[in-house]
Amino acid sequence: MRDAEKREAGMDRLWGIVPLVVVSALIAIAFFGERGLFRALELARHEEQLQLQVSKAEAENARLKNRITALQKDPGAIEEAARSGLGMVREGEIVYQFPAGD
Repeated sequence: MRDAEKREAGMDRLWGIVPLVVVSALIAIAFFGERGLFRALELARHEEQLQLQVSKAEAENARLKNRITALQKDPGAIEEAARSGLGMVREGEIVYQFPAGD
């Protein structure tokens, strides 16, 4: 009879531990699993970074479109591009170049 009581006490103890193990496993999965909280936070940060990159790219596209329009329609923009990009000068102009000061 003594063995039966010991066995029953052991089973009671086991059934007290099993729910703790199961709950602990579920909590671990909820936080650290592939679809867990930490992964969701990581993905949210990554999405913010991508949105920032998209915003920067859209701003750069708008700036380039404005530059294209100016070069197609504005003689002043064409002249500025020729002067700065190609080093062109107007007839009769004298260009002075100075060495960079160190």
